[in-house]
Amino acid sequence: MARPRLTYLTDRDKEFIHEQTLRVLAEVGVCYGTPTLTELLADAGATVDAEALTARLPAHSTQAERPFRSSRTPRSEATRLLF
Repeated sequence: MARPRLTYLTDRDKEFIHEQTLRVLAEVGVCYGTPTLTELLADAGATVDAEALTARLPAHSTQAERPFRSSRTPRSEATRLLF
């Protein structure tokens, strides 16, 4: 049986994907689906539409040297919010 051939991303490819992800977060944003996050996202620097429950995240809020951490205790490490 032949082994699958893997092709890894180059550093340039990874950087491009990262830059485009930041662009989408800033220009298109995300739908977060719960009003509980409205204040949290706004405090983190996001442009929030509280009625539509959407937020646009500028690059500086997603690439901070010291990530934003919620003061709320998460139910599990998997639900911790880092911005």
